[in-house]
This record gives sequence, structure tokens and C-alpha cells, in this order.
Amino acid sequence: MKLTFFVLMASLLVCNCAAALDDGTFSGKLAMVVGNDVTTSDPVVAGSDWLSFQCDDSGCSLLPAQVSVSDVPNSRDSMELVLQRLHFSNTGSDSTRVVEAWFRRDKAHAWLKPGPVLTFASVEGPVAAVVDFSTESFDIVAAGRTITLMPLLDRDHKRIRLQLREPGVRQMLDDVSECLASSPGYLRWVGDLDGDGRPDYLIDYPRGADKTHAVLYLSSLAGPQQLVGSAAVFDSAVDFTGCDGSDYFGGE
Repeated sequence: MKLTFFVLMASLLVCNCAAALDDGTFSGKLAMVVGNDVTTSDPVVAGSDWLSFQCDDSGCSLLPAQVSVSDVPNSRDSMELVLQRLHFSNTGSDSTRVVEAWFRRDKAHAWLKPGPVLTFASVEGPVAAVVDFSTESFDIVAAGRTITLMPLLDRDHKRIRLQLREPGVRQMLDDVSECLASSPGYLRWVGDLDGDGRPDYLIDYPRGADKTHAVLYLSSLAGPQQLVGSAAVFDSAVDFTGCDGSDYFGGE
């Protein structure tokens, strides 16, 4: 049994199968999808129980949205996953705002409903933040206090991690990459989505040239000695390629 497992994992690492290239997945307390016409093996039912999270230079809002689902031929996938393509659209709206994410409505979270969302900074509008391009960090004034998002270089483990800082508290978030360190656009949005008066974050961690590991962090889910907790995760691919970190780690 163990031998079969390792053979299967090895085949996934060396082949260009759909499980690694085309299978966008979402997980967490909330269902979140980043991008459109996404191919996924996660079960999704067509319907209008979705919201689009949109931003422009005037602010951000949640708007009613719907999704259609179509089957995708999957002859390349050795795991025989059932793949579907998700096409999202706004319901009764011709907004030209940029959609940062799509959220499925959730009765357990009453604040996830159509309407404006308090926003402190958004990549689509004037970012109310000071960017230090020597470190690619952000300083943001939000809810009366200064917040810092700081990529930290870990040479021993050849990785870069993102740290969230507020006065008196520091919290490590996720691993980032050379892709991120060369573009401060990883901070898609910071505001108050869950309505508790404390900052929430949508972070877009690059995974290669055109993939993403996007995470919605909510303050209402923070644990002890934390500022935020992970509410929703979307991965557009299993693999993590395209950024070797040579500029930071001296190459091989």
C-alpha cells in the first residue's frame, strides 16, 4: 500500500496532468473563488447563491452574482477527476469594477450580503498605505492604528514568509515567493468584511507566473495571540513553480 502511494505521488510530480495544472480548489469556512472560468474538481451547483466582491477607486462592494457550470473533458488526468468549468456573472449589474473574488452566500455569516464594504486599502484604488520598495512592505492606517505587512527572508529554509504586524502583536501568515517580493500587489484588499470593527485581509500569494494561492483572513476568526484567522482559501493549481528565489538565495 505504501509503495502504491509513493508511486502515485511520483507520477503526479513528473507529469503534466490536470490535477496539477487545471484543478482549482477552495476550502475553509467560506467558499471563495478567485478568477473566472475556473476549472475545478470541487462540487459546485449552478445558481444565484453567490456574491461578487468588487473594487474600484471609489471603494468596494458585494453584489449579487450567479454561476453556470459546464463539464470539461479530462482525458489528461490520470486520477480521473470530474472537472467542471465555473463561469460567474453579476446579476442585473453592468459594473465595470474589478472582481477580487466570488463568495458563496452563507446563512451562518449574516454579514455576507450585498452592499458596500468598509475598505481601508485596495489594489484597485488609491492605496491608503506607505510602500517601502526596499522591503516591499506596506504600512496602512486602519481603524485608528498602523498595520504593517512585511515579507521576511528566511535564508536557512530558502523561503519568504509574510508577517502581519500591529502594535504589540505579530503574526506569521503564509509562505510567499520571489514573485511576490517583486510586486507589492499581493495585498488585494484590507477593510472590515465581517463587521467586527477590526481589519480583515485578502492576500494573493503568487504561485508561478499565472497561478495563485489566495487567502481571506478575518479578524473574527483570530485565535489566542493572533490578529486574524483563515476564513477561505483558493488555490488555482497544486504545483508551485516559476519563482526559484535566485535573487534572494544566491541561486544554486
